[in-house]
Amino acid sequence: MSLTVRTVFTTLFFVILTMFAIAAWLVFFYPSSGHIISSSLEDKERTAHFQVTTERAELQKVINKYLRENVQTDGLSFAVTLYNDLQFQGDVRIFGLKVPVSVAFDPILQPNGDLVLEQRYFQVGALSIPASIVLEYIHRSYTFPDWIALQPVQKKIYLATTNMGLDSGLQIHVQKFDLNKDELKFDVYLPGEAP
Repeated sequence: MSLTVRTVFTTLFFVILTMFAIAAWLVFFYPSSGHIISSSLEDKERTAHFQVTTERAELQKVINKYLRENVQTDGLSFAVTLYNDLQFQGDVRIFGLKVPVSVAFDPILQPNGDLVLEQRYFQVGALSIPASIVLEYIHRSYTFPDWIALQPVQKKIYLATTNMGLDSGLQIHVQKFDLNKDELKFDVYLPGEAP
């Protein structure tokens, strides 16, 4: 694949990698209609815990703003859209021509707070490419953190968000990720002070 197609794959998975880190950022720095539902301090574990509720439009704004400011696009456009699924639309250069690329994932919440992204389609121009081939290529071409597992045969990406290991010590558990109902809820755990 060409360098620009590789750039699209890099950008796409950068989106996936940062989606949950951005949710944490949303809590602290982004004014939105999201709000804290509850707050508690668990003395036993010395961990602060609270819940964040937001809407897909707010999360989409944050993701796209972050990507515009932090991802090199080489003049190509791209965007993440949250409808009833997670969509990535952009352009790649093939033989000097700008060709549209579209990828869609269905997010499936796991009982432990992790998230599985099931690839629905991958399309370059009018050509539809099987999800298993795309994921296998990405799996062989890139190294991902331990908390991300590509499963090409199953056409899935497993995001162990509960094991994400953010630098700040934050832990994020997805409580609800229902794009159809526009309900996004995250449990955020802050590290406590040393005893």
